Amino acid sequence: MESSDHPTIIGLRKYLKLWPGVLLLVIFLAIAIYNSFLCDDAFITFRYARNLANGLGPVFNAGERVEGYTDFLWMILLSGVIKLGGSPERWSQILAIAFSLGTILIFLIFWHFGNYDARNKICDIEIG
Repeated sequence: MESSDHPTIIGLRKYLKLWPGVLLLVIFLAIAIYNSFLCDDAFITFRYARNLANGLGPVFNAGERVEGYTDFLWMILLSGVIKLGGSPERWSQILAIAFSLGTILIFLIFWHFGNYDARNKICDIEIG
């Protein structure tokens, strides 16, 4: 048995392949927490979500039927948060980070366990 075929070395190689992904997740999380902020457009969605949660429908002002939100699914999700008593300001940041981490994690899982030939085809750019 060669030294490179030793089970300990093979197992170590498997874990070393995971470190770039773990490092990417940690760096993303640190940057996301450090740079977290809410822009003014978010508060428009919060108002629509709050009115929806209070039974007024997806409106900015009661009685006015104007669509002013930019993200229907996000508004629906935040109206559920408000209905459960959560703060949309806090939970929008938590959910944004969680969904972003989930997306990165899914990418890394497919990258790690996916077909090697398919990875190469994704990364190769053919011009011409």
